[in-house]
Amino acid sequence: MQCHDHGQLWPVRRASKACPARRCGNPARHHLEGAFRACYRADDVAWYNIVKWVNFALINAEELGVSSANISEAQRSAKPEVRRFVGADGDLGRMLGLPDDWALRAVASVGNYGEIYERNVGTGSRLGIPRGLNQLWSQGGILFAPPVR
Repeated sequence: MQCHDHGQLWPVRRASKACPARRCGNPARHHLEGAFRACYRADDVAWYNIVKWVNFALINAEELGVSSANISEAQRSAKPEVRRFVGADGDLGRMLGLPDDWALRAVASVGNYGEIYERNVGTGSRLGIPRGLNQLWSQGGILFAPPVR
């Protein structure tokens, strides 16, 4: 089996009772070696900006502790960065052609980056892939996003 990303080996490793090193490689390296990214058309600048900022917002939400489970609490927050995130302050939504609460709606719909990862490929999913480098920079990963402003 050829594999360009060790994350591709997870289904094979999980399906096998015994996974010899010669077949599945080094189990210590079985994690995703880079952050997942969104895809978009190169000629649609408005959509590119929306996709980019929604991705930033999902990462920011995790950093700020905003999740699908605590949306109402976030809306009542007095912290300036959370107020900007929920659309109570600032005008990033308008600049993107979106409602002021666009970031809050995204998190309410699908969760923050960590929730999405865990549900789809993380240890809480069938694949069971640890976050590895797909963690926030503050937790040893490579995820970082500019603040929503």
